Amino acid sequence: APAENMHDGNLCGDDEELFEDLCYMKCSLLTEGKNPIRTSAFTCCESHPCSFSNTIFNMNAPCAGFDVAGKINGQKGACPHTIGTCLEDEELLLGMCYKKCSLLTGGQFTHRVAATTCCSQTGLACLNPMNLRTNFVDFPVGGGKGDGTKSTPSKPHKPLKVLTEKNTTAPTSVSPAITPSSPQTAEAPQATSAPL
Repeated sequence: APAENMHDGNLCGDDEELFEDLCYMKCSLLTEGKNPIRTSAFTCCESHPCSFSNTIFNMNAPCAGFDVAGKINGQKGACPHTIGTCLEDEELLLGMCYKKCSLLTGGQFTHRVAATTCCSQTGLACLNPMNLRTNFVDFPVGGGKGDGTKSTPSKPHKPLKVLTEKNTTAPTSVSPAITPSSPQTAEAPQATSAPL
């Protein structure tokens, strides 16, 4: 499981905040502490009471500007998502966690552009079919696929809140994740706060 503070009451990743039922990167991080209060998907406020004079707006495109998730497992530029986070060997695409393309393709196609497609480039270069690899069987999988641990999801799934807070329950179809380095127990591994 990713290194998260499991007792802070934050159901999102440590670099994220919950707003309107979605996890966004914290305004305090996006604005270097100057405007730490999120007031919408696109705005951050300096202090209460929030008004036009102490609020900044940043909306370049959907899933850009202030409308972004935290850096899930190092991944930048993901869209805001439901509460929880992905396993360490997963990436987020359109609200679902998938096994990282970099792991599935031996590092050759590292950017996921669809459930079944990985790209060797980023941005508009992914419109070139030569930069794409598609696999309808091996790519749409969760991080638990092939790890030999029944408690990690082998199918794509929504972010798991059991990975962000200790006293939450996993969905009935998914047990708490166990990392290969931790003992095989029924408890979710202890996590600590990771540096950003």
